[in-house]
Amino acid sequence: MSDSTPLLEQIEPSQSQKEVTANGLFAAVSMAAAYGLHAEGMSGLTWAYYGTRYGGAPVANGTHACAASDNTYMAVDLSDGSVSFATTTTDWDDALHFGRAYKIVAGASTITAWEDHRFGPAGIFSAAATAGGVPAGGTGVAAFTAYAPVFGGTTSTGALQSGTVGSAGQVLTSNGAGVLPSFEDVPSSAGRHAVPVLAGSMRSSVSGGCAALAAVASGANNPDILTLDFDAGTAEYAQFAIPMPKSWDEGTVTFEAHWSHAATTTNFGVVWSLQAVAVSNADTIAAAYGTAQTSTDTGGTTDSLYISPESSAITVAGTPAAGDMVFFRIARVATDGADTLAVDARLHGITLFINTSALTDA
Repeated sequence: MSDSTPLLEQIEPSQSQKEVTANGLFAAVSMAAAYGLHAEGMSGLTWAYYGTRYGGAPVANGTHACAASDNTYMAVDLSDGSVSFATTTTDWDDALHFGRAYKIVAGASTITAWEDHRFGPAGIFSAAATAGGVPAGGTGVAAFTAYAPVFGGTTSTGALQSGTVGSAGQVLTSNGAGVLPSFEDVPSSAGRHAVPVLAGSMRSSVSGGCAALAAVASGANNPDILTLDFDAGTAEYAQFAIPMPKSWDEGTVTFEAHWSHAATTTNFGVVWSLQAVAVSNADTIAAAYGTAQTSTDTGGTTDSLYISPESSAITVAGTPAAGDMVFFRIARVATDGADTLAVDARLHGITLFINTSALTDA
């Protein structure tokens, strides 16, 4: 729209070749006619429109046979400037990928009315369309679920998608490519955890204890072997305690023993056992251990590290509760028929396996 002082040439009543000036003016403003109504090309139910140049590529004049007694929606694909006609509003409402042009109303045999939407908020000439199809710098989606997370589209340029709200305490979980993440309940068991307990964190039991903690050199510039030695003929014990995390599910535990032995010629079997009791705040520590479970392993090579099989589930005695101190007693069951190692078994530590029912200890 020109100001009161026009910049365009004016057609004067007395000038000759008025059509030259008029055609020049039409050429100058022809972009405003892009995708516009082409009246001379219309007939009956045939809609005609002017082409343009879009993204450097020409778009030719075109026509479309509209459906009788229905509305037809003309939209422009923002990726290449091609024209879409449909009696549904799928493209018409897809502001991320299409700009609106015309809503065309047809009677039984002729086009009876039309609405020009090219300069509307979602029109082909709107700022949103020329900026890539996102109205007012938004998302291209008319509405989202209140308080729900927003996710990327089904393609790298697709409209954003609204997720679900979920319930209090749930966690957002990926469902893999092609599916929106969803809120899920926290699993009843948050996971299995390995708790390493080295021999240096244990002590020989006051009664029936194994040898005191010792260090054995494995060789020059090699790791020293920190060990608790257990006799070959008599059951001996060591103990340790762990303040259990609040996330512990207060259920059973299992263990693996890490051990070695000195030189011997035959019979390399060793049976390890572990038992436990939980003690709560203000409870007596003089509480009986629960039933022990064993892990039987076979050595064979002097000063080699062996890791025994995981034991069966060990029931912790007492009444386990959050924050309890759990006392453990480990033994070499030398009286077991499967324990055949004729020399001391050297315990270097265990791996204790526990299960948790919460993600944190909060």
